[in-house]
Amino acid sequence: MENAKEIISMIKLMPVKELAKLGDCFRKKYIGSEIEICGIFNAKNGKCSEDCKFCAQSAHYPVEISEYPLR
Repeated sequence: MENAKEIISMIKLMPVKELAKLGDCFRKKYIGSEIEICGIFNAKNGKCSEDCKFCAQSAHYPVEISEYPLR
């Protein structure tokens, strides 16, 4: 566990670009160059009661989207 604390403290001192390069090296070594794509399909569209400012589903904002109930 002590080694993990040392590694974390070293990582915190690294410039972001170097940290990104290191992360890319680990990805290539352990995962390779392939990526997985995931998609989410909604069961209901429009009139959501949440107030997420980034989402077109919210009933709080005037957006032109197709609306349909939970199927």
